Amino acid sequence: MAHISQPGVFVPEEWEIEELAKAARQRRSICVTGGIPAQTLAQCFVTPAASVEAAIARALERHGPEATLLAIPRGPYVIPTSG
Repeated sequence: MAHISQPGVFVPEEWEIEELAKAARQRRSICVTGGIPAQTLAQCFVTPAASVEAAIARALERHGPEATLLAIPRGPYVIPTSG
């Protein structure tokens, strides 16, 4: 974040990571996807999960059964916000 926030630093298609990083500072995200190693996902500000069911179980365990959860299908086509 420090590097990409510097004036004059711009990398095309980097906007999504910037916005995800901003949201991740205030909220936790769990990501279910194929083809991206769990270690890589962890480096991208998200917690990897093997399935939607596993992600829901993890979120409910952390926040309780009355928690409000949000699913973002087709994640690259949305910009998460924290607020």
